[in-house]
Amino acid sequence: MVFVTGGTGLVGSHIICQLLKNGQKVRALCRVSSDKTWFHKTAKWFLGDDYNAKMKDLEWYSGDVTDIVGIVDGIKGCTQVYHAAAVVSFSKKDQRVLKEINVVGTSNVVNACLSNKSDIELCFISSTASIGGVEKIMLDESVEYAMDQVNSYYSVTKYLAELEVIRGREEGLNACIVNPSIVLGYGNWNQGSAKILKNGKDGFPFYTDGSNAFVDARDVAKAATILMEHKCFQGRFLCAAWNKKFVDVFTALSAEFGSKPPRIRVAKWMTEVAWRVATVARFFTGTGIITKESASAGLKNRRYSSERLLKTIPFTFRDFDDALKEICAAYNQE
Repeated sequence: MVFVTGGTGLVGSHIICQLLKNGQKVRALCRVSSDKTWFHKTAKWFLGDDYNAKMKDLEWYSGDVTDIVGIVDGIKGCTQVYHAAAVVSFSKKDQRVLKEINVVGTSNVVNACLSNKSDIELCFISSTASIGGVEKIMLDESVEYAMDQVNSYYSVTKYLAELEVIRGREEGLNACIVNPSIVLGYGNWNQGSAKILKNGKDGFPFYTDGSNAFVDARDVAKAATILMEHKCFQGRFLCAAWNKKFVDVFTALSAEFGSKPPRIRVAKWMTEVAWRVATVARFFTGTGIITKESASAGLKNRRYSSERLLKTIPFTFRDFDDALKEICAAYNQE
């Protein structure tokens, strides 16, 4: 039995599907209030004709990563834990929940694994955000995180979460750390990085000169399960398939969705105005998705290398164009 947190999220749902496809039984942690609609859409797409049969190997466990007692009970009888639960936000109002879920939640999962009387292995889904805000170089696992850099609070919490996992290793826990870049995949596109796909379908008109690395959620799930199979418990593994300019990604998405491509270049001074206006709008209306941190991220140029991952396990990333065609086709059937 394998225990998975964050099972209704984009990466977590793909990990569950990959484990089920591999013939494993899964116990997935979810809050009582969690909507599983998108999970089942993803599972039907991922598993195809095997969906009904594979769902018999999945059980849902009500709980939350902030409840260590519940996690301890949930992992009983399990040999592996995949910790994918996380909050992704660049809004200051979410800093408390970012720390509570990303840092304290990870600490709880680590401690629950350590308290288990039988040997249990942990796979922690981190992020390339934990590398920090260095630009102009190819970033890999050797880059040291500097707290004095200009990093988002989300980035800080993912770094601190990794320290909890490293602390667990020092106390005897076999733990694998996987660092995906921006994840694209079929799932709830009203939350997380999947919003990028929704913006692409809606014909988002703006673009910046920034760039980052992207990866298919299916590849994150497959890489994580192979790393665990090969017991890769040293260091961490960046999982970044394609280094791309944001404008190129949105242009490719618009082509697949038949929407208008980005056409309005956003300069730095425009982002400075945009996040301030959005902050005022949020104060009065409670809405507004642009923040100072998210506006800044869109201008940065970051590149990531997955050379260590590719040299360690038998694995190759999907082709960018093929992956987008398959993901967008699934959304077009909605």
